[in-house]
Amino acid sequence: MRRILLGLFGGAIVLASACDAGDDTVQPLSKKDAGGDATTGGDAGGTEGGVINTNSTCFKIGGFSKVQAISSAVLKAASADCRIGAYFTGLALTEQTHFTDCFAKQLGEMLQCDGVTYAGSIDSLQVACRSLADAHQAINPQITAADFDAFVADVTSVMKQLGVSTADLGTIAPLLNGTRGPVQQSADNTLGQTTCDAGAVDDAEAGADGATDSDSGSDTGADADDAG
Repeated sequence: MRRILLGLFGGAIVLASACDAGDDTVQPLSKKDAGGDATTGGDAGGTEGGVINTNSTCFKIGGFSKVQAISSAVLKAASADCRIGAYFTGLALTEQTHFTDCFAKQLGEMLQCDGVTYAGSIDSLQVACRSLADAHQAINPQITAADFDAFVADVTSVMKQLGVSTADLGTIAPLLNGTRGPVQQSADNTLGQTTCDAGAVDDAEAGADGATDSDSGSDTGADADDAG
């Protein structure tokens, strides 16, 4: 799972960039915020003719800058989650940066941020973001169904805390869940590296369920390690 975190759930979900988890305000979007300046393999992306897709989920939640804030907050949340934190807490700063950068680009492409493409992209340290399949190979212990669900719950909880609406979470959840195939390595419904006691596990699950207002918390994402 540690290597997964290094990928797109795999290298670094940018932990160098801290986000203000309390900022739920969606600011007016500039071309850059909408994703126009997001890098795709190192080059600055651009919206065609300067046109921003105002119908995209990315635009609705606040643009690519909001996606980057979500990515940074997800790494912090996953690291603090006793269910899956062991996959993240050992990451070096460069690995944290890789994860946050690459996960932001993965999410940005999912949510149709203008100019953001994951395939062929690089992080801010010029390290390539790997495919989810490559990033999650040979993880020991294997990423289980329960691990995947816990990570997705953390992602959706962070999104809600940062002001993403329940309606938008309903759109995002199946996109995250669509990454299960290349990330999850085992159908086992037990946690691979939990450090929780029984009560802590119950508390963590209750918190994740309450944060999503829907079932989007457990059926969505990829594991932090191999996001890139």
